[in-house]
Amino acid sequence: MNHLLRASVLLACCAAGPTPAQGPVPPTLLSTPQTTAGLRPPAVPVSEVWGLSMVHLPGDPPGMVTCCVDGWGMAGQYGGLGGNDVLTGHYDPVIDTFVPNALAAGLNTASGDEYCLRIHRDGLLAIYSRWAAGRGETWVAQRPSVTAPWQPLDLATLRIGTSRVVVRSSFPGGAVHSPDPILDAQGELIGFSHMDGVVPAQGVATGWQAFSFDLDPNTPPVNVFQVPGKWLMYAARIGDRVICIAADVRNQRSSIPRVFDAPLVWWPGAPDSCARTSWILVSTTFLPSPVPLAGVLGDLGIGPASSVALRVGPHAAANGLSSGSIPVPCSPSLAGVASSAQSVTVDLIGGPPVLSNTAELRIR
Repeated sequence: MNHLLRASVLLACCAAGPTPAQGPVPPTLLSTPQTTAGLRPPAVPVSEVWGLSMVHLPGDPPGMVTCCVDGWGMAGQYGGLGGNDVLTGHYDPVIDTFVPNALAAGLNTASGDEYCLRIHRDGLLAIYSRWAAGRGETWVAQRPSVTAPWQPLDLATLRIGTSRVVVRSSFPGGAVHSPDPILDAQGELIGFSHMDGVVPAQGVATGWQAFSFDLDPNTPPVNVFQVPGKWLMYAARIGDRVICIAADVRNQRSSIPRVFDAPLVWWPGAPDSCARTSWILVSTTFLPSPVPLAGVLGDLGIGPASSVALRVGPHAAANGLSSGSIPVPCSPSLAGVASSAQSVTVDLIGGPPVLSNTAELRIR
């Protein structure tokens, strides 16, 4: 079944980084969002799933990824103490199977609600939120190894630099929320997947799964898909898939949230497993508007007359990651030089090529 998964591309090169333009083409959505049985009750030992995040950690079983869940009514054997609690486990995206464990049990409390557990990619540090006595707090958790249970790190004061705005809503009066960081191959933050929308006083909300492929707050987010009548939140990315929670916006607490899975092709990307190879198309210009191509999924968004194709290579069997580099002379005169780019992924066993979103490469 691996060949059924669409590839994402991660270009690891010195030209990648925060950029001020995203081009005219969004990620290519391959099908409408579908509910995901493997990440909702009873497959997950909670009565309601309210949050998800995923990360590849050292020591993850082959073909699986570490998955963090927060939800109501968690089973006591996994650390549920009433209200909203956090849970970890391993998720297999090919067979849609979640295997829970009790490693996060020590983070839950009977007096508060725990949620939004996010694990660093080394697997030894994490942050999570707790709401208790009418007050929300951010906590840090640690452990000595990736197989050890999580424990809260008791810090009287935690200060992490100076905050700055990096993403703004594309809607007047709207808000972005539930960010999931996009990192390059060296672990540097280069963008976010997140939610973007607005809740009017009356009527149905506008809520989108979105991407911001740079860290410029003046660049509007790329809105990719929505579930009509639902407010999207807490998305997790795994390869070409975005898995998100959708609830009734008018009364989230009384609605039963559903887990949706949407496959799409985009870059920068994350590991996936598939028999595919990819190229980066680099040009001097973006097209003013997307152009459909016969026999190709997705739209062309860069100037074809001035474009060149750089082969990134096949996707690794171990984690599905396709990466490459572009040699750039170390000359100060090249600082700030930018190129318009788009990735194309080809199935080695058949099927049409797939174009991703457009993005800009800029030399630091």
